[in-house]
Amino acid sequence: PIPSEIGRCQNLLFLWLDNNTIVESIPTELGSITSLEYLWVRNNRLTGTIPVELGNSPLRQVDFDANYFTGDIGAVIDSLPRSLEVLGVGGNQLRGTIPTSIGSFSNLIDIDLGRNDMNGTIPSQFGNATTLEALRLGENNFVGTLPTSIASLPNLSLLHVYGNDLTGSLDEFCTVWNDPLGLKIFAANSCGGSDIECPCCNVCCSIDIFECRVI
Repeated sequence: PIPSEIGRCQNLLFLWLDNNTIVESIPTELGSITSLEYLWVRNNRLTGTIPVELGNSPLRQVDFDANYFTGDIGAVIDSLPRSLEVLGVGGNQLRGTIPTSIGSFSNLIDIDLGRNDMNGTIPSQFGNATTLEALRLGENNFVGTLPTSIASLPNLSLLHVYGNDLTGSLDEFCTVWNDPLGLKIFAANSCGGSDIECPCCNVCCSIDIFECRVI
């Protein structure tokens, strides 16, 4: 496990622990490091909830992908600093709905919420995150329509929404796709299935193994 004594490292800027077999939970003491900007713990065996105390650090990038974290995604997002540029929590066991406060992160570039157990609708406030370049929401239980505000994001080049229960039209997204400066990777369907009609999607993704391919 990550020792609680790590909170004593008050000059720590980067913490990179990817691709190990680290177990147990993230110590709340990490939130006491007032210099911490980059926290990467991808692909471990970490469990428990993501500490809300991390919001006390000036984090710019967090990558919790491919672990066993549980808890409410709303509590996670609401606790994180608005300085965040990269938010990765894909491939965990997070539940709940995405809060509308997601639109208050003015520096976000990359968001991965995919491969969890989230539900509810996708908030239109994503459209306020105008710096966003990649948005991964695939393999959850989202319902309703995909907000057209997302189609207006000026820098968005990757969008994954496959493996949900979305309905409605994606015509506006197809218009963006036809813009050479718009979407480069658009996946709304699972390979072998048809989640939602998407005539302009150029990628499908497998829900058995995390793998996407050109269609």
